[in-house]
Amino acid sequence: MRQTLRTLLLTTLLSIPLAALAEWTLVGQSIRDAKIYYETTSITRASDKVRVWTMIDMPTRQPDGSLSLREYWEMNCKEISYRILQQEKYPEHQNKGPRVSGETDAGDWRYIGPDGIDRVILKKACG
Repeated sequence: MRQTLRTLLLTTLLSIPLAALAEWTLVGQSIRDAKIYYETTSITRASDKVRVWTMIDMPTRQPDGSLSLREYWEMNCKEISYRILQQEKYPEHQNKGPRVSGETDAGDWRYIGPDGIDRVILKKACG
C-alpha cells in the first residue's frame, strides 16, 4: 500500500510541466502589444553572466500557429548583451498546449539598448 502511494505521488509530480511551476513576473509590453515576462526562480549566475528564462505572449496568433514563446537567455552583465540559447513556441498563451516548435542553438550576442525591455530584464537578473 505504501509503495503504491509513493508511486502514485511520484507519477503525479512528474506529470506536472516545469513551466507550470515557474514564477513568471511581467516585465512590460512591447510596441506590438506582446507581454514579456521573466522567470524569477531559475536565474543562475556564473561570473559576469546570468541565465534566465523569458516568456513572450503575443496578442495574435503567429503564422506558425504560436501565441507564446519561451526563450532561455544568457546575459553578459558587464558587456550589456545577451544571446538566446533555447527557444520553444506554444499554441496558447502562457506556454500552454503542445510545443509547436523548438530550437536549441546559441545565437549571436546582441547589444542591449538603454530603453528596451531586455534592459529591464538585464537589470533585474544582474542585480
